[in-house]
Amino acid sequence: MEQEKRYPRVKPTFLQKSKYKHMLDDPQVNRWFRNLLRGSAVAAAERLRRLGWLCEHFDTTPQEMAKLSRGKAEDFLYDMVSVLEGHGKRSSYISNLLKAAKSWFKFNRKHIEVDIRLARETGLYDQEKAPTTPELRRILDAADTRQKVGVRLMAFSGFRDETLGDYTGVDGLGISGFPETEIKDGIVDFKALPTRVICRPPISKIGYEYASFLNNEGCDYLKAYLEERMRPRKKETKRDGKTVEVESPGETLSPDSPIITPKQLNVGSHIRTSNISDMLKKAIEKAGFNWRPYVYRRYFSTKMLHAEEDAMPHSYGVFWTGHHGEILLQYTLLKGLDDVTLKKLRAAYAKADGAHLSSVLKAFQKKQHE
Repeated sequence: MEQEKRYPRVKPTFLQKSKYKHMLDDPQVNRWFRNLLRGSAVAAAERLRRLGWLCEHFDTTPQEMAKLSRGKAEDFLYDMVSVLEGHGKRSSYISNLLKAAKSWFKFNRKHIEVDIRLARETGLYDQEKAPTTPELRRILDAADTRQKVGVRLMAFSGFRDETLGDYTGVDGLGISGFPETEIKDGIVDFKALPTRVICRPPISKIGYEYASFLNNEGCDYLKAYLEERMRPRKKETKRDGKTVEVESPGETLSPDSPIITPKQLNVGSHIRTSNISDMLKKAIEKAGFNWRPYVYRRYFSTKMLHAEEDAMPHSYGVFWTGHHGEILLQYTLLKGLDDVTLKKLRAAYAKADGAHLSSVLKAFQKKQHE
């Protein structure tokens, strides 16, 4: 009992439906999981699931794996790869299982140093292209207000889906991430356009704060969505056995409020990454396409490449997509961007947006109305 107080175990609520959550009853597995959790909840959950799958399909346990000598552990991994290849598993799939097994061995003081080769193969999504601007317009036309905001933040700001809502559903991009936004008396205004958007370290894949922008049309969608959430709305309820219509107050937005909620009008909750992906996938399917939501971010990267042809510095696009680069180094060292750099970045984004995005969208819209 005393040991349990000193070393409490965790079993997060986001693992409620996990087939392998029982593994966390083992103190050593729980320590390993807690250590992974400090870095990334999604990585911790995935490693646990893959370790559980390995134990299940190779008739072993984490404890038995931990007792193997380093040589035996290396033999286990070699044999595992051969068996999985024989079952037709792809190298990318096997690679993820290897990472989980190596992580568990390393945690148990067995560093695997051998070079375990995997067969070369074509990736499943190597041929997946970025949507054209008219194709993206079709998706936006098919999307509801909430989906439009999500599409815009990925396709025109370059954010990852896990930035909009993390794996656990307890954090994500919030109103505080839009420092140039004012909300008063149910009205949303932007002090500068395109408006600045900040990605905080907890929701940044690279672990550092960085910033991007949201263009004018994206701000229009965001304004409509937030104001919709703040408006009182009517709903049906039962009173004395009768169905009556009552007015429900709108959401009170604060800096901590999420930009995107799990449901169209779900007050105060962050959305999980998996739900973001499902939501944005539905917009794609409704428009008649069969792509992953990642194509939105690929669209942004493609447009940044086009902007570089017009002399936009490569480092700008790198910064906006949340990758390591010169500006990120400056940003992290100085704890922010000076006014001159911010002005240059905003102007470059506006030029890229105006030259390569808005003009084509407007032309397509005009054609649709003719």
